[in-house]
Amino acid sequence: MVVRYLGALYEQDYPTAHNLLSAESRRRHTLEEFAREARSAQVLYDLAGARIESIGEQTAEVVVPLQQEEEPGAKAFAVVKEDGQWRVVYYRGKPFFPYEE
Repeated sequence: MVVRYLGALYEQDYPTAHNLLSAESRRRHTLEEFAREARSAQVLYDLAGARIESIGEQTAEVVVPLQQEEEPGAKAFAVVKEDGQWRVVYYRGKPFFPYEE
């Protein structure tokens, strides 16, 4: 699901990416604001390297490696299960680099 979210951002398909956010995240960020923020800062990830680091019944953490050779690293995306679907949590940060509170 995080790979689909990032793929939609890379394709500039902001409605699809926005729809993959948690309900609370969508409430905090309108589609218009989300799209504007996504256009302002892009991060390159190695989507093939995405992996689940921890998983609970209703929450999980998905780690995606950064694609920057000079500064290797990764970003952990928090996800929650809502109505049987996993959703990205984005309360602050940027769409390509979201954070929980």
